[in-house]
Amino acid sequence: MFRLQALDFRDNSVNLIHASSEAKIVENTLRKELLIALESARTRFAIATALEKKLTLPERWQYYLDTAEQMCHSIRRLRKAEDLAPPPKEWVSALEKLRGMPAHPQAHQFCRIIREIAAELE
Repeated sequence: MFRLQALDFRDNSVNLIHASSEAKIVENTLRKELLIALESARTRFAIATALEKKLTLPERWQYYLDTAEQMCHSIRRLRKAEDLAPPPKEWVSALEKLRGMPAHPQAHQFCRIIREIAAELE
C-alpha cells in the first residue's frame, strides 16, 4: 500500500515538473514576442515623431520624449523580468494592443497606446 502511494507521488511530481517547465517555455516565448513587438513599436514611434517634429509644439514634443522614455523603461524591466514572478495576463493584453495598432498611426495615437501599455506593464 505504501509503495503505490510513493509511486503515485513520484508520478505526480514528475508531471508537475513537466508542467512547470512547459509554463516556463510559454512564458519565455511570450516575453520574447512582447519584447520584439515593443521594440518595433518604439522604432515606429520614433519615426512618427520625427515626421511630425516641425509641426509639434514644444510641450507636446516633451510629452513624446517622456513617453519614449517610459517605453524604454518598460522594455528594460521586461528584459530583467526573468527572475521576477511572471504577469502573463498583462503581457498578453499588451501584445494584443501592439498587434492591433494601425499600420501608420500618427504620433499622438502612438503615444496614447504606448502609455496604456506601459501602465499595464507597471
